Amino acid sequence: MSRTGSESHQERRLKPIYEFLDSGNFRRALQESERLLKKQPDFLVAKVALKSLSFIRLGRVEEADPLLSEVCGSDNIDHLTIQALTYCFREMGQPEKLVTLYQKVSKSQPNNEDFLSQLAISYGRIGEYKMQSLTAMQLYKLRPKQPLYYFWSVMCNVLQADSQPELAATVYLPLAAKM
Repeated sequence: MSRTGSESHQERRLKPIYEFLDSGNFRRALQESERLLKKQPDFLVAKVALKSLSFIRLGRVEEADPLLSEVCGSDNIDHLTIQALTYCFREMGQPEKLVTLYQKVSKSQPNNEDFLSQLAISYGRIGEYKMQSLTAMQLYKLRPKQPLYYFWSVMCNVLQADSQPELAATVYLPLAAKM
């Protein structure tokens, strides 16, 4: 995926903060993200990723939650912000919020293969195999030359059979075999 000039500029501004986070210097990452937010208060990635992720890693989840909610409610979520939100929700152990995020983004960009595949994976993390199967079929219809997505749908039926043994022999396994 090619980057626009503004995205590469944003990445350059965020790089030192990510480096502080990666090195375990969370307080310094928080200070740098707050300094960046003073210069650019509408910079969602800095607000979410860096400030919220710093709070989460410092053990101050209650301070990160309102920031994350504010950013998730925004309409102009870009690729970098989605990536940052993903880090935050994974570290907080809230995969259902990832599903909500990817549902919202997939509705605004229904032909984006990356977002749809992340939505399918997120459904799998929370055990929503039926929705994962439907999303995999949507991906297969979007990219018919990519048989991987069709295989995902078949495997979702097998996983549904495993999670619902009473319907396994009559519905899910025969369906998976026919696919």
